[in-house]
Amino acid sequence: MIKRRIAYVLLLVLLFAAEVYINNKLSLILLCTGIFIPLVSLLLSYLSYKDLSIKLETAETVEKDESIEIKVILSNLNVFPIAAIGAVLDVTNTLTGESIDLAFESAVGGKGSADCVLELKKLGVGRLFLVVKDVRVFDAFKLVSYSLPIEAEETTFVLSRDMGCTVTALETNEVEGESTKFSEDFAGNDPSEVFDIREYVPGDDVRRIHWKLTGKYDNPMIKEFSRPLNFSVVLLTELISSTPQSIEMCAEYTLNVSKALLDIGVMHTLLWYDGAADESVSLNITDYEVLENAKLRFLASGFYFDHFEALSRFMADTERNKNSTLIYVTPIVDEERVERLSLVQPVKVCNIREGKKTDWNLKF
Repeated sequence: MIKRRIAYVLLLVLLFAAEVYINNKLSLILLCTGIFIPLVSLLLSYLSYKDLSIKLETAETVEKDESIEIKVILSNLNVFPIAAIGAVLDVTNTLTGESIDLAFESAVGGKGSADCVLELKKLGVGRLFLVVKDVRVFDAFKLVSYSLPIEAEETTFVLSRDMGCTVTALETNEVEGESTKFSEDFAGNDPSEVFDIREYVPGDDVRRIHWKLTGKYDNPMIKEFSRPLNFSVVLLTELISSTPQSIEMCAEYTLNVSKALLDIGVMHTLLWYDGAADESVSLNITDYEVLENAKLRFLASGFYFDHFEALSRFMADTERNKNSTLIYVTPIVDEERVERLSLVQPVKVCNIREGKKTDWNLKF
């Protein structure tokens, strides 16, 4: 803008000099035009800039590696047109801390609107917080600008990819007789509640034979016990600040493992520490619908700088179920704490970080 002002001043000096030395109608017209038109442009921009409004539109969710189209809608309620509007779209991933700024410009007619379409590519998994800021209205020659104290905000989620993760549960412990809630979809080993009764098949435990019904139907009938919802597996994720790529990899790995656990009928607790909200979050994952809702809450979390906050809070919880198996996903491993915890509870450590190949076949 300073260069434009200097150029304009030089132009006026030349027009004034032409008027002094030539002194005819043409030189006078040129000088008046050089003064009058920019003044009109300044006046129009001043009269219209306060009637500008901005709105953002984008998809609620996108898959990773897909481009995101963001529409910035500029509306001018004034009868006078706005020659130029400049602003910055700030995009921040609250999960990883990454951010980028995109500058854009547009013009808007009187009593009209204009759309600026911006495209984002190769964004990491997480919640994207979009903010239009530093809004300025310029005159047609960009000699003067007026700052507008308005902002527009929107959020969108970049979801993790399905990496075909598989989980092999060599042994999961179910705490029998301690839960008042039971799975409606899967059988378990809690004898305090009967899940279903079916015909005997070779390999069934004969101790589960329902003798009264067996005598009634003349075929061996088996009692299937219920699965208590005190969850034998805890999936704990450390969103500790390391590198944005490592945090993203941990988040993507966690969500894939959670789905893989449901694939083999293992309900579990998803547990992490949200650095943005300064709270531990614990969600019981019982089916795919619950997992879909949990994804958004998980991706809306923020990273943190305190070392191993998620693991520290988990170990400090005196009411936790020590018979459950802990799957600990972290970009950095605190060997001493993990060793202490493994003395009282089964622990499977998944060290997921940038530069290390991720094994999508988990066994525990």
